[in-house]
Amino acid sequence: MEFYYFNDYIFQIFECSISETKEVTPKHFHGTGFFVGCDGYFLSAKHVIGDEDLSSMTAEKYFGIIINSPLKKQKKAVKVIRELEKHPEYDIVIGKVNHMPESFFSSENDDAYGWEDVHCFGYPEHLSKNDDDMYTLEGQFSKGYIMRRVSSVNMPGLGIPPSYELNFPIPRGVSGSPIFRIGAKKSLLGVALKSHDSILSQYEISEIRDGDKHTIEKVAQVRQLGIAARIHELRDWKPNILSGKSLSEIY
Repeated sequence: MEFYYFNDYIFQIFECSISETKEVTPKHFHGTGFFVGCDGYFLSAKHVIGDEDLSSMTAEKYFGIIINSPLKKQKKAVKVIRELEKHPEYDIVIGKVNHMPESFFSSENDDAYGWEDVHCFGYPEHLSKNDDDMYTLEGQFSKGYIMRRVSSVNMPGLGIPPSYELNFPIPRGVSGSPIFRIGAKKSLLGVALKSHDSILSQYEISEIRDGDKHTIEKVAQVRQLGIAARIHELRDWKPNILSGKSLSEIY
């Protein structure tokens, strides 16, 4: 497989502060995001940003992303999020920064079914370090397969959009990561949202002792599975910041 610097296109979203000398300092890691197209637009999960609104941001608190410096790969550059728009219904957000990456993901063949192999790249919170108010995070790859399509209809307790259920979990920090195929083109399939517990009861033993005392012993297997919003359901979304274009038209 051709090697790519995935962290040129998939990045960390931080809450930041800015000093009087315009020095930017990342403060709190929120999650992962990734570029779509080559004009600085990116996608992430809405809950990564939370209830924040860019109109309420101040010098002490605003959002930014950390990318590899275009000049030196070993150095980092911070880009302030200039525009942000949340999906009116789904746990998805689109934003824009002043950075023009090459187009990385394709919108072609953007739907998938059960048992298809998929990949994920994000920044788990448990791999983060915070030294002198400067976060360093390690990106982590995951590979697995789609188990089934799910939604709020067959999984009403999770309140999710039309999604894929994955056979691997989405750890804290990986929310907002891309789910994609690797091949001739890296087809974007979804946006990682969260994990949920799948409980499989293996056996149950019921005993009645001393007439009134009734005990039940259960043995269950708990497995964490991932949930990723289907990008196919978002392809016709026309956020205001895209000036009339749909999401599928920009990458």
